[in-house]
Amino acid sequence: MRLLAQRVTLIVALVFCLIFAIESDLQAATKSELELVRYVLKHYYVDILSEQQLMYSTPEEIVENLGDPYTNYYSSEEMNEFLAEMNGDSFGFGIFYEVNKDGSVKVLEVIKGSPAEQAGICKGDIITALADKSFIGKSDAERDEIFDSFSEGSIVNTVILRNDSVINVSIKVGYYHIPLVSSKDMGNGIVLVSIFSFGQDTYDEFTKELAKYPLLKGIILDLRYNTGGMLGQGYFICDDILQEDILMWIKKRDRPLEAVKFHNTSAFYSQPMVLLVNEYTASTSEVIVAAVKDYRRGVILGKTTYGKFCGQLMFRVGEGSILKYTVDYNLTPNKHELNKIGITPDIVVNENELDLAQILLEEVIREQGNYKHVLSVDLIYGNAVFDVKQLYPGRTFIKDNRLFISLQEIANITEHKIEMDDQGYWVVEKDGIYSRLDANSTDLDVVDTKPYISVTKLAEVLGGKVEFNQETKRVVIYWN
Repeated sequence: MRLLAQRVTLIVALVFCLIFAIESDLQAATKSELELVRYVLKHYYVDILSEQQLMYSTPEEIVENLGDPYTNYYSSEEMNEFLAEMNGDSFGFGIFYEVNKDGSVKVLEVIKGSPAEQAGICKGDIITALADKSFIGKSDAERDEIFDSFSEGSIVNTVILRNDSVINVSIKVGYYHIPLVSSKDMGNGIVLVSIFSFGQDTYDEFTKELAKYPLLKGIILDLRYNTGGMLGQGYFICDDILQEDILMWIKKRDRPLEAVKFHNTSAFYSQPMVLLVNEYTASTSEVIVAAVKDYRRGVILGKTTYGKFCGQLMFRVGEGSILKYTVDYNLTPNKHELNKIGITPDIVVNENELDLAQILLEEVIREQGNYKHVLSVDLIYGNAVFDVKQLYPGRTFIKDNRLFISLQEIANITEHKIEMDDQGYWVVEKDGIYSRLDANSTDLDVVDTKPYISVTKLAEVLGGKVEFNQETKRVVIYWN
């Protein structure tokens, strides 16, 4: 089936960690395709299957009744089409969409260079009908059938609702190419890098895009709507942005956990980073996001991700026929199991993600020449970010119009030692330099036996300065 509208749910179900498994001994002429499918699933599927689950009369029936959206049986044509799509070659309209309650379609994104963009379709448009076939009241299957009914070159009259006005637009359905990676200079040394899919050239394009910016100071890595692809390409990118060595853990049937390691070249580790995610960020994208979050390498911003933490292999079972089957579950570097759960961002926002990411990075870069470190605290939501490399894990609160922040958590981040002396002073020390803080001072407060310090006093202790941004409602502390 052709992906005419880049339907998110279908892409997520298809994209996987791409590894070809060729087991020639199983492909003997004495084994039929049905026998091969039964054998592979019985011995290598991630979960133990019952004989009843394997006794259906066709490979398609066996796969369908597993209830696993990532285990599929493909014809040669379907597989070639899928691989082409993963590398950015697609057919159809070129939109991401969600379905409204009445059956109409809301456009979430319009793919650059697609037939939809060329016809003037915009993000936020509501599509109510295609070629006089209304979406209103239609089921998912009926709507998919309408999208899939057009051949190359078809001129499709599209009825859209935009700003309370009904507009008719003609879209010429056809093939188009989606760049796997694109970039944009956001100013002040900040670069937006958007990765659409992990195809065979994604890493090469990623490094080529970043090479365009020799004065790179901060990276916004946009993985929204990226539903995955080749896991190896994700490895290579993690090599460049992380310093640790474990990317994830693999959990296979009847085997101990296996660590997947990368080479950590750390080519782009020094730059602060924000990752943009949403509910369609899946698979290989989630592997990268989970590693960045566990190692507190960057700040994750957006919506909770899709939740595909399992890997697939492919097995050739006949003339062109391919069985793709789930072979393992993936755990994050800290061994969190997030399959069917997804990753909760450090900062949850539903809109203007790019604007907030740029603000966070600019706060670091603005004073980078004078100060090594920046702590940015959002007065509206209470979250705080340190150097845009990790989320500050402690609580903040406002008392008497002053912002207080956990002294112990700050000490952990800045590698200071903190303890109370026998005279009732909190002593903060690093590299032989001490600060004594009177526990009874109005600059300190205690909540649940834990000390909190006002940001003005904290800036003084750290030898830095504090600023308040009225426009963004953020307090920013700078120090060396």
